[in-house]
Amino acid sequence: MRLTVKEIDITPSTPISLAGFAHRDTYTETVYAPILLKMFYFTDDKNQFLLFVADLIWWDDQFVEDMSVKISKDIGIDANNICFHATHNHSGPQTSNKFSKELGILDEGYIKYLYNTILRNTHELLMKIGELVTVKVYKGYSDIGIYRRKKHEGQILMKPNEDIPNDSELTFIAFIGMDESMKGGLIHFACHPTSTDINEISSEFIGACCRKVSNRFNGVPVAFLQGFTGDIRPNLVANGDFFRGTALHMEELGERLAEDVIRIMANPSQRFTNFTLTSSMDSLPLYFDESHDGHPASEMLDEWRSLKLQKFMLNDQLVFLFCNAEMVQSYGLFAKQYGQFVLPVGYSNGMIGYVANDCQLRNGGYEAEQFINYFNLKGKLRAGSEVLIKIQLKKIMEEVHNESDI
Repeated sequence: MRLTVKEIDITPSTPISLAGFAHRDTYTETVYAPILLKMFYFTDDKNQFLLFVADLIWWDDQFVEDMSVKISKDIGIDANNICFHATHNHSGPQTSNKFSKELGILDEGYIKYLYNTILRNTHELLMKIGELVTVKVYKGYSDIGIYRRKKHEGQILMKPNEDIPNDSELTFIAFIGMDESMKGGLIHFACHPTSTDINEISSEFIGACCRKVSNRFNGVPVAFLQGFTGDIRPNLVANGDFFRGTALHMEELGERLAEDVIRIMANPSQRFTNFTLTSSMDSLPLYFDESHDGHPASEMLDEWRSLKLQKFMLNDQLVFLFCNAEMVQSYGLFAKQYGQFVLPVGYSNGMIGYVANDCQLRNGGYEAEQFINYFNLKGKLRAGSEVLIKIQLKKIMEEVHNESDI
């Protein structure tokens, strides 16, 4: 397999509105740290896959569609072989106008700049001959996150809950050249990048982590793939409650995660030398048409959005499952049952909102109900959706095993 990587600074000009926190009510004029776009272009003898990873909160659905069609037409890559992933950074610009302005105001000029920058750099990336690489996968754990739903006086509140384990699995994928040096890396972990709400542009603790790991390996691009983290946030707790940290807290959290990545690289790794790149795109309609008392309201009926599930396989064991939602961790744990190297990745190819499980929908809380107005939805996710989603995930993962038997 060949890999070509490129890293681009996509820091916006200021003043600009930052995305993710409704209580921010002024534009920022300060850049604490740059935000980056990292491009990974995979090829084998027959297939290709282009992965974009950006320090953004999410990608707009229409932007992804337009960009994919344009790249496919100009360069010849099938749109199903292109993925736009965002790290869910809450310290970067808003990228869509489909959400409440409380989550950040879209700057059309920045979106036009982003479109042109991606197109130009994609052309340049694909003109290069990629490095022949093999893959080493390291597994371990990090304790920087915590489950964020807790029952208090009959209500589900956003509070730290140590009684429910969070998905703390940490994966590092190292792409190794023929000279045994690292040519690029991917960190996979699930934790909201909400360690601070300072009104300054940055790539959050994720950027701090990637910078340290990259610097450890001669500056090669290292990107972060955000897992199914809808109900996990940084373990910044005082007196039983979460607090928003400072830039120092953000740096310390990134440092801890980077140290965890470097630590697990001392563990035995799984090495892959044979690759057959395959990808596919599936979709499932999800209905957001229930009122908070659990009954459908007639004026809400048939309010649905398409959950897109993109599967990308480096081989029959190493599988990425990208989706365009804020999936809660239970779906990620379900997908991981189908293989040691199955990596569920949210915030990809657009955004439809939070996808809670049925228990959470019954109990309420932010991920089930309170987010609805921010995402301009008419109602909460329909009860019974969990079964449909898991059936679809099971179908996709069983196809992986069927393909490996061919």
